[in-house]
Formats: sequence, C-alpha cells, structure tokens
Amino acid sequence: LVWPLMYLGWTFWGLGEHEHAKKCLERSLAIANSLGDEGRGAAAVAMAYLGDIPYAQGNLPEARKLYEKAILLLRELQNPSMLTPSLRRLGYVEVRTENFSQAVHLFCESLELNRQLSHQHGTVACLAGFAAIHLAKKNFEQAAILYGCVENLLRTSGQPFMFTDTVEYERCIAQLKQSVDEKMLAGAWSKGATLSLEQAVEYALKETRI
Repeated sequence: LVWPLMYLGWTFWGLGEHEHAKKCLERSLAIANSLGDEGRGAAAVAMAYLGDIPYAQGNLPEARKLYEKAILLLRELQNPSMLTPSLRRLGYVEVRTENFSQAVHLFCESLELNRQLSHQHGTVACLAGFAAIHLAKKNFEQAAILYGCVENLLRTSGQPFMFTDTVEYERCIAQLKQSVDEKMLAGAWSKGATLSLEQAVEYALKETRI
C-alpha cells in the first residue's frame, strides 16, 4: 500500500492537484514509518515527493526541510540510486534561492553518484542542473551550450527525464529563450549539440565554478 499511495500522490502532484497529492503522500509516509526499519527507504522517497508540493507552490523553506530529511535518511541507508534525484531536487531549491555554491556541491555529488552507477540519464539531468545555475547567474551562453547538449542526448537516447527533472528543464528552457536573442541561442545551442556526454561533463565542471 505504501508504494501505490506514493505513486498516486505523485500523479496528483503532476496534475496540479496538490491537496490530494499531499494526503496520499502523508498517508504513505505514515504507513512506511509504522513499518520500522523495513519502511525507511520508502519513507525517505515519500518525504522527497512531499517536498515537491511546497516546491511547486513556491514554499522553498518547507521544500528544503523535506528534501534534507529525505537525503539524510537515504545517506544512512546508503541508497545512491534514490539519493541522486533528491540531491538534484535540493540543488534546484538552492539555485532558486541563489545559494549557488551549495547548488554546485549538490549537483556535483549527484553527478558523481550517477557516474558510479553508470546511470546516463541521471548524469544528463545533472548537466541540466549546472545549466540552471548558469541561467540563474545570467551566464546565458554557458547555459545554452549545456542545454543544447542535454537536448541532443535526450533525443538520441529516446528516453525522457524523470518528471521532476522535466518540469525544471522545460521551465528553464522557456526562461532562457526569453532572455537571449535567437542568433546567440542558436549558435550556443548548436555548439552544445556537438558535445559527447563526457565532453559535456568536463565542460560543466570546468565552467561551473563555486
């Protein structure tokens, strides 16, 4: 029951029905907590999903609190596959609050874990996170290069991001297009599209300095 409630809550969140989402996720979390050690992993994921609701509503302090709790528990459980998306979630909170050094740290940690897991899509999602930092700092060329690479890698893989990563990616792309002229965007975007995954990672780590 824990997992169906959790995914139902996440579905409600995706539909913008936040109150229904919150009720499902809180019930899922309560059941997971009642299971003791057996439910700790599910409880951590439920807390991360719960953090998505205040994040979507602009309540960043509450989102941060829930993400940090989820991350703490996932570290204790040594579950890197579940930890990596939660690190990115918190990274976007830090981007939006302009705490860029912490955002870099979180995206770097998520990147390293995804590379250890050979998880290409998670690695690409981290590149989008670095691009979001550049966008927030008005480094539009670097952002466009990284987003151009991300788009190309997503297209060639034929697989989309996780939903939370997709929401941030689409929001940032729309913001970038409103911020720069078409010629500059097209040139930087095309440059990014020529980069391999490893070249893009090297570029992101070089250009995204604390």
